[in-house]
Amino acid sequence: MKVTNTVMNISFVIPAFNEEKYIGACLEGILSCDKKLIHEVIVVNNGSTDGTDRIVRSYKERLGSCLKLIDESRKGRVFARKKGFEVASGDYIASIDADCRPNGKWLRTICDYFECHPQTVCVSGPYLFYDLHASLKVFNALKEFLFHFLLPYILPSERGQVWGGNFVARREALKKAHGFSTAFSSLGDDVNIERCLKKIGPVIFSTRFFIPSSARRINHEGAIYTFLRYRMNRYFQLLTGRLLFRVGLDKDWR
Repeated sequence: MKVTNTVMNISFVIPAFNEEKYIGACLEGILSCDKKLIHEVIVVNNGSTDGTDRIVRSYKERLGSCLKLIDESRKGRVFARKKGFEVASGDYIASIDADCRPNGKWLRTICDYFECHPQTVCVSGPYLFYDLHASLKVFNALKEFLFHFLLPYILPSERGQVWGGNFVARREALKKAHGFSTAFSSLGDDVNIERCLKKIGPVIFSTRFFIPSSARRINHEGAIYTFLRYRMNRYFQLLTGRLLFRVGLDKDWR
């Protein structure tokens, strides 16, 4: 891949609700990235009652003025993301979860792809779970092979997925697509962004862009239940624009 010398400026948007256990490692990951690429880091405190805000403020000296801690009182990841997107001023917006651990290789790979494919409006990738229960690793490996390597050759819709906790999009494309809807309060906001962005330009999903993330939702709810609920909702939403299942979606395991 031929890489240009263009320097991108990226706004990180991180929703955070009671993330004192994870947010420090997330910010450490950003600090490991090329500082020339980081325009700002926006942590959206979504009504946390633990030490999330205190931990974020402790990074003020190391991240400097690019670190912004803002509040969103409406509970729900979708509202926090929307608030962060509205505040972001970088040319590119990186949407990650507070339990993700970004690194320099992840960010550089994404930047290189944008530089070599200027028509692309968004790139996204899967999660690499760093705390997945050992009993679930075989199932997860089979799932990854099926949905990230095999199925994209069969279903065109799988070639341009957007995972809400791991995507980077051009800010102007997000604005033009009007793709952010708060109608999907817990799940489905990323699928809605995907549907809208694909009307603007190419959306790329690839295992090259994987990001380390926590498997806490899977560990808590079970791999099969979590997997089936997400997939059935995804395909139903792609076809109809609505969620199939809403039971239990008020739980936000971020």
